[in-house]
Amino acid sequence: MESRVIGGDREQGEVTDFYQRLVYPSRVSDERYAGLARIKSGEMIADFGCGQSLFYESFRNHRPKPVFFDISDSCLRTIYYGFRVRGDIQHLPFADKTFDKIFCIGVIHHVPDPRAAIQETYRVLKKGGLFVMGVYSDKGFQPRFRYLYDRMGIMRGLGFRMGKRILTHHHRSRGSPLTRGEIESRASDWLETPVVRYMPEGRWLDLLEGCGFEVDVPKRKRISTMEIFTSRRKNGSD
Repeated sequence: MESRVIGGDREQGEVTDFYQRLVYPSRVSDERYAGLARIKSGEMIADFGCGQSLFYESFRNHRPKPVFFDISDSCLRTIYYGFRVRGDIQHLPFADKTFDKIFCIGVIHHVPDPRAAIQETYRVLKKGGLFVMGVYSDKGFQPRFRYLYDRMGIMRGLGFRMGKRILTHHHRSRGSPLTRGEIESRASDWLETPVVRYMPEGRWLDLLEGCGFEVDVPKRKRISTMEIFTSRRKNGSD
């Protein structure tokens, strides 16, 4: 199931404008993301499409300074350490084989050309470098409601209110209630992002492997609405 799968500069501009306006009022995130950030001193690491960064606390004392990369300078201004770089993940402003580890959660499903984004990530990873990618699962309620929402027409206002109620109930049931502002922002991120994909795991695997990555299938996991893929740039690759 895919919603507004489109490409080109105009669509990328829409995504940029959307995330320039959308900044969460807090850094609430699933603590399991911290478990993904197994990093060693001296490694060059980056958070691509960082937003306010799910790894903000995990990277805080790392040396050398981590790179936080995002298309939105509104989000980057909320980060107070490391190197903050604004740009498009489809055209990365970094030299070949720069990073030891790259984390990219909740980003590539919003990119008009996901293959270009994965190829660019591959280019800037060192041989044997680790890439941790999180993309929306195509299973469960979230993709189905987004698919319905995109077809609501004049009823979208009602759909958005329903979405906020669903999110409110979900977070309360988990014992992590959000403020009204947080619910509003998360509903916008879920329902109004201009470009979003919900693709089967196999298609993401094909993309990663087609771009040269070696995927560690046993390490695949799901965190909240994200399917997590752990892969490496092969040591023998150019």
